[in-house]
Amino acid sequence: LNQTVQDLKQQLSREQQQCADSRQQCAESRQQLEAELRDKSQMLDQINKLKAYIAETELAHRPALAWKMETETVENKLKIS
Repeated sequence: LNQTVQDLKQQLSREQQQCADSRQQCAESRQQLEAELRDKSQMLDQINKLKAYIAETELAHRPALAWKMETETVENKLKIS
């Protein structure tokens, strides 16, 4: 009976150590995943800012292009006259 108790205590100790190791691995994995999530969130924010900048830039050039085309049209009309 004494040996059985000792065996059970050893088994319990091993299982507790395995649980502690598992918790440590989970904590490390969680930290790594959180870091990856932060990196990807920052990257997504940068992509969105870049898209917004590109859209603003494209819109800013359209009035200039329209003005240029109107000027060329007027110049062509003057040449024809």
